[in-house]
Amino acid sequence: MRCRSVSLSCKGKINHLIRLPMKVWCWVPQVLIPALLGALSVAALAQESGGECHWKAEITQKNAVNFARHVRSGLCRTLRISSPGGDIKAAMALGRSIRKAQMTVITVPPGCKSACVLLYAAGVERAPYGEVAIHRPYYLSSATSIRETGDRYRKLERDVKAYLREMNVSERLYDDMMRIPPEDMKSLTLSELESYGLGFEDPVSAEHAAGLEATRLGMTKLQYLAKLRSTKEECGNVFRPMSEVEFEKSVVCWNRVWPGKLKS
Repeated sequence: MRCRSVSLSCKGKINHLIRLPMKVWCWVPQVLIPALLGALSVAALAQESGGECHWKAEITQKNAVNFARHVRSGLCRTLRISSPGGDIKAAMALGRSIRKAQMTVITVPPGCKSACVLLYAAGVERAPYGEVAIHRPYYLSSATSIRETGDRYRKLERDVKAYLREMNVSERLYDDMMRIPPEDMKSLTLSELESYGLGFEDPVSAEHAAGLEATRLGMTKLQYLAKLRSTKEECGNVFRPMSEVEFEKSVVCWNRVWPGKLKS
């Protein structure tokens, strides 16, 4: 089963910041903000822990299995991906490895298309620096009958929707994929990504991380959320799209307002 060449490379630990052009949106994982404030003066941070990996490949069973070994070994904590898509079953298998490893997934130009969206969904934190696009899956081999074709798609629907539920993503994503002919492609906007549950962070992982961060800061969960809300109101929401200039101003404000620990 396909949704529409092979080059995989991994780096070891990295320690650098990545600058984006002016007037592009920026992204910073919410749980990292307290640690980053004071250090951030650019649009985004590449995670250091465990290293960064790059995928520029069609998704096949073979290269997905090989890459999953890197994921399980802990070599990759951040995945930068650009893929035309490929085998849906392979994408879901690799996606489950990515989610288990609690990885950040970032798309880079020319983008993440077709079955690649299932890898993007697996990130506990996500950033679409490159296009995310979808269309209807298709089979390379023809079925012997219309009934067999229908059976194939019904099984595919069950499998993909089960996967999306695992990733806390709306099953509506699959339904909308099916409405786009395989020879076409629909690029998803930021608001569409958010509506599917493909926003900047997985809600379950974010909830867990927020609890840990509240404890680290010596706050109750209610105090943490109240402080987070008031800081966003005063300084802007650095977890949402803004220009680089706006982002840098917002970070200065966060430096001033965000607590190192709760003051009594």
